[in-house]
Amino acid sequence: MSALTRITAMASLALLAGITLTGCAAGSDDGSNDAEDQVSKLALQEHAEAGLAAAGDAKVAGVWEWHDNGYSVLVSQEGENEKGDFTNWDAYGFEPNGDSWELANHDALYDEDGPAETPERATCTALAETDAEVESCSQIDG
Repeated sequence: MSALTRITAMASLALLAGITLTGCAAGSDDGSNDAEDQVSKLALQEHAEAGLAAAGDAKVAGVWEWHDNGYSVLVSQEGENEKGDFTNWDAYGFEPNGDSWELANHDALYDEDGPAETPERATCTALAETDAEVESCSQIDG
């Protein structure tokens, strides 16, 4: 075996080991990324089922912890109509229900609510159900 072949083989093994270890490290967290992925997909599904996705491509603009063990999801959708370009914003709140997630709240946001500038605060405020929750949301920087 030539020196070049040995070096290439060792480099390949090192790269493979690095990829494997990185994948294991990424998968060893508390599972919150899985939950965020699940609620993101559910929010996009809810958005599509409501007929809101027909005017443009919807995407998840952010996911944050919500209430004690749930998640809020902000969905944005850019489109164009006779008045020009627009962005629709929708906030979805999900709470755990056994091994799955259940939609607990949904509300539309408007540009003046600030979803582009302070997406987490705008989402929190849209989903707030009490004055205390609104006050709590006003303390969020982002």
